[in-house]
Amino acid sequence: PGALNLTAAEIANLQNGFSSITIGRDDGTGNVTVNNVTFNDPVTIQSGLGAIAINAPITGKDNASIILNAATTTLNANITTDDQNITIGRSVLLANDVIISTGNGAGDITFFGTVDGTKQLRLDAGEGNVRFNAAAGFVTPLGSLEIINAQNIFVAGGIATANSDITFNSPAILTDDASFKVGAANITVNNSISTENGEANDLSATAGGNIRTSDITTGGGNISLSSNKGTVTTGTLDASSATGKGGAIALVAPAGAVTTSNLNARGVTGGGNVTVISGDRINTGNIDVSTSNGDGGSVFIDPPGDVEVGFINAQGGTGGKGGNVDITTERFFRSTSAFTDRNGINSSISTAGETDSGSIIIRHGGGDLETPFIVEDPTTNGTLGALTTGADTISPRRIFPGYYRQGDIQIITSNRLVSRIAESDIRRENPPPQEIIGDIPRAPIDAIVAALEERFTRQYETYFGQLNLTPIKSIEEIRQILALTYRETNIKSAALYIAFGRGGQGLEALLSCPKTDPTPPVPHSLLPECDRTDQDILELVLVTADGEVIRHRVEGVTRSQIIAVARKLQIEVIDPAKLNTTSYLATAQQLYRWLIAPLEAELQARGIENIVFIPDIGLRSIPIAALHDGQKFIVEQYSVSLMPSFSLTNPRYVNLKNAFVLAMGASQFTNTNLSPLPAVPVELNTITPQLWPGNSFLNQAFTLDNLKLQRDRKSFSIVHLATHAEFRPGKPSNSYIQFWDTQLRLDEVKAMKWNDPPVDLLVLSACRTAIGNEEVELGFAGLAVQTGAQSALASLWYVSDEGTLGLMTEFYEQLKTAPIRAEALRQAQLAMIRKEVYLEVGKLYGPGTWGIPLPAQLRRLGDKDLSHPYYWSAFTMIGNPW
Repeated sequence: PGALNLTAAEIANLQNGFSSITIGRDDGTGNVTVNNVTFNDPVTIQSGLGAIAINAPITGKDNASIILNAATTTLNANITTDDQNITIGRSVLLANDVIISTGNGAGDITFFGTVDGTKQLRLDAGEGNVRFNAAAGFVTPLGSLEIINAQNIFVAGGIATANSDITFNSPAILTDDASFKVGAANITVNNSISTENGEANDLSATAGGNIRTSDITTGGGNISLSSNKGTVTTGTLDASSATGKGGAIALVAPAGAVTTSNLNARGVTGGGNVTVISGDRINTGNIDVSTSNGDGGSVFIDPPGDVEVGFINAQGGTGGKGGNVDITTERFFRSTSAFTDRNGINSSISTAGETDSGSIIIRHGGGDLETPFIVEDPTTNGTLGALTTGADTISPRRIFPGYYRQGDIQIITSNRLVSRIAESDIRRENPPPQEIIGDIPRAPIDAIVAALEERFTRQYETYFGQLNLTPIKSIEEIRQILALTYRETNIKSAALYIAFGRGGQGLEALLSCPKTDPTPPVPHSLLPECDRTDQDILELVLVTADGEVIRHRVEGVTRSQIIAVARKLQIEVIDPAKLNTTSYLATAQQLYRWLIAPLEAELQARGIENIVFIPDIGLRSIPIAALHDGQKFIVEQYSVSLMPSFSLTNPRYVNLKNAFVLAMGASQFTNTNLSPLPAVPVELNTITPQLWPGNSFLNQAFTLDNLKLQRDRKSFSIVHLATHAEFRPGKPSNSYIQFWDTQLRLDEVKAMKWNDPPVDLLVLSACRTAIGNEEVELGFAGLAVQTGAQSALASLWYVSDEGTLGLMTEFYEQLKTAPIRAEALRQAQLAMIRKEVYLEVGKLYGPGTWGIPLPAQLRRLGDKDLSHPYYWSAFTMIGNPW
């Protein structure tokens, strides 16, 4: 066979204007060598049974597309066109680093055959597509592959590189089964992966480094992602099939964490299996391996660290059985969501089927870590809903400190916690002589109140690192305060202590126990009767200015029960998916029955209008305003507030009607990890000067130095900070208030000397607290104590911008006329409950505010009703309510 050597001089003889140019034969067997040439018309260079060597750059001008068709095409140089297609048929060998570009337009780059070679391949298709119709790098791995621009990337067979990253920024479409391999490098797909026309194609990816993808959909094909030494992070993985069996999903990272969104292997004739293995921790969304017909898929999860999933649906379909769920972790397992299964059970895990059920095995480390598994509470170790196989069901609420089996459901952990509880019980039944407390007679109520005051006061002092020097107020001093505030405000207030006794001793045990519990709780070496237990009984103590102090033991209601319901209330209220429901009512009414109903008659008989809640550990983050008696919310009858203790609170009444407001905040932050607060400019401008006299400062002017400067210049009784504030577990230094360019840690707040000159009311309009953590509760409920302010208005969770703006605007409007601060908050909450505060046609409306224009981000929300307790019950008056 002959050889053809194309040069620029020869090609120049071809005049512009041809509809196409063909060089060589489709059945040719010779070798074609192409040097530096430019084509002005569409060109095909071919030697069907021979070879093409591109030894110098080829350029296509004007409408010139380029087709190279040979048994083997060797690329030593670049190929470019002006927005026209480049197509290379059959086998491609990279002999040098190459750039193939079709410009900025819609020209496609297509490889019809395999691509191999140890060099770098860079592809730029502009707005066109890149197509690999066969595997790339599977004979000789590519040195590297970079796809600079493409509308879509079509892949068949897969791509392999020699220890260099693969990064796709464009959507990838699988036209056949595909595998990605990068040796020790990383795989990053910043856009979706799907299959052409929804066909079922398998996808696998193997990397020594990290694998990070967006959503992947395979039409029922299998998905396998494996990182040998890195992490696996994905969006939603969908291997479901609308016509057959769901594909299998396998995620493996033996040295790192696995973090994904939902995993869907649902099928019509059978569910696919899901396997997740990690050397660290695993966090997924909902896992669905169920099926309409046939057998459900199985789920296998195995890391040493924590596991957190949404729900797991492994149900079988018609004529089939459920799949098995097998989970192993050395720490904690959490299932934070639930669904209604085929038997109508609100389930976090269901393996029910028509002909038979699958098994559920959860192996966890809670026993050794002395943390029980709780069916109903996924805060630390447990599930939100039931565990059910159809034949067997563990319904909420159940607490398992050790191993438990019910049919095909097993919860496996060490019995260390069970043994410790049993040992504690034995000590209680057979205490050594020196530890005998004996039967303590019912103590005088003044001693009980003093013990509660001291216990709560010392808890806060210990948390904030203060010496235990605060004088403890007696019951008579508390009565005098309540009487004095009534004379000054004409509002009758009651103090409601919510506390737990100790075992059979009740609150009397507090007289002999240490003055504060350790945090986290550990057994006391002195008196076992002082240890907190889940079975401690709830007690209420009501103190008013007149009449007897009332003490009520709520029989049958234990610490674990009420704390679980309190946490569930908050979870129900803040769930954005339930803003159009009343799912919170069951828990809100249960808490009302336990905390308020036993005292209702006395509250009404004594004309009480304001209730000051002084709760025990575990109950300090209840959204009190959301409690419901079956007909109405508690705030429809009483104003409510939260107080750490009377001893820690400055109870002096200050009339704020002539107060000046220092309003500061930020709509954006130098820390880009913090979400913007677009309503803050409107919030500040509405508060001052529209509603109250004062000064406001936004964004760059919202600094600690400026706050100090403004307070030095003028006495502001009200300080309003419209910013992020986070109350986090651990030490006070973990919690903070965010300023424009820095964070004010909770342990640093006292140095701000907000008691000199005194701040009577501190308002934080965008707080967030972690649910169910004792240290977080101490930080939140002790906010007024630590800041030195008389009282603080803050939120338990971050309320949406529109909800915060609505409540704050109405609060300041009500503060002009309300007799006390807690009543101003109540009136604002009532306005939202009654749908008098709402968004309509891009404006905020309220009883006292007419048509405040909203920023663009909130106008997009459309008309909105703000009556759900999510919008208003988070806001809590802390400290002095008067």
